Amino acid sequence: MYFPNRKDPMQQKLFKSLPMALSMVVATLAMQPAALAQQPPADRTSSVLLVSVKPDMLDEWTDLLKHEVLPALKKAGLASVTTNQTVLGNNYEFQIATPLDKMAMLDLAPALERGIGKEAAARLGAKLSKCTVSSRRYLATIVGSMSNPAPADKVLPIRIYSRYRIVAGKSDEFENLFKTEFLPQYKKAGVAMAYGRRSFGATGANEIVVITQREDFASMGDGPAIRKSMGAEAYSKLNAKTVGLRVALDTIIRRYRADLSY
Repeated sequence: MYFPNRKDPMQQKLFKSLPMALSMVVATLAMQPAALAQQPPADRTSSVLLVSVKPDMLDEWTDLLKHEVLPALKKAGLASVTTNQTVLGNNYEFQIATPLDKMAMLDLAPALERGIGKEAAARLGAKLSKCTVSSRRYLATIVGSMSNPAPADKVLPIRIYSRYRIVAGKSDEFENLFKTEFLPQYKKAGVAMAYGRRSFGATGANEIVVITQREDFASMGDGPAIRKSMGAEAYSKLNAKTVGLRVALDTIIRRYRADLSY
């Protein structure tokens, strides 16, 4: 076993420097989690299916989705399915989102075919079509650096979708305004919010959607959460800055359906 010679000047200098070196290592390690926590979440692209269901076929459609479609999508390897039902907007409308990690996934056979085979998928598709009025599929990307997600362990079932069209040539200006002035207000108010860009398949060009999440409808009684947090006058001035940058299209409220998701 080695015993240091404490009379050696070089070893004395080394041992005196150890506490400072150790403290620097500890400080560096302590800073790493904080730095990681400050990193914005990654962007997430989804394939979104908007389905209008026949009123008299609602029970049959939801039964098919729950007991046949979701198991088939699991077999196909889809990591998650998120289903939201429109509460205030088009009646009997459902929004179903599945992750699209890369565009190359669109080169594959449809997910139902990958899960249960081509013939079974065709039969299931016919059953679903019988229950629906119309459907539309588009791609949407949640921009992590412009969002304030809810804690991972908390599900906020009420989702408010405010859809806008950005004026041509004004996307950079609007998104800079949103990131530097709107986003800090959402964070200050503790409001879970996602900023989404719609692309292929969307109803129009330059569409974005701001999705805020609430625990229940009662919490919406006072109007927009950031207006309550920053005050009506300041909120009005902030919104005035968007004039000439965006055009409001619609606001739709949906409820998360845990029984139709995984």
